[in-house]
Amino acid sequence: MASRILVIDDEPLIQRVIQAMLHEYGYVVDGVLTCAQAEQMLATTSYCGMMVDYNLPVEDGISFVRRLQQQNVYIPTIIISGQDYLTVQARASDLAVSACLAKPFDMNVLIATVQQAFGAAV
Repeated sequence: MASRILVIDDEPLIQRVIQAMLHEYGYVVDGVLTCAQAEQMLATTSYCGMMVDYNLPVEDGISFVRRLQQQNVYIPTIIISGQDYLTVQARASDLAVSACLAKPFDMNVLIATVQQAFGAAV
C-alpha cells in the first residue's frame, strides 16, 4: 500500500505540481481546497502526513492544525506558504508541526522535507 498524503491548498495548480512531484517518489496524493473538505477526508482515509497551505479561505492552515490538535488529532504536518516565511514559522512554533516550507519550492527540498517528516514512500 502506497504512502498517502493529504494536500490542502486552494490553488489547484499547486496541488497538481505537488502531486506530480511526490508521485515520482511513490506517494499517493489527495488534494482538497478547504479545511472542511480536509476534515471529511481525514475522517475516512488514513494519511502518513498532510501538507497545509497557510493562506486558505475561511480558516487559515495554522488555525486548522491548531484546532485538530486541540481535538487530539495529530498527523505529521508540513505548513506551506507563499507568505512571509518567518511570520508563518513563528505562528506555527507552538504546534506539533514537522516543517514549514516556503513557496515556490525546489523539488529536491520538497522531497527531502516530505521524506523527513512523513517517511519514505512504501
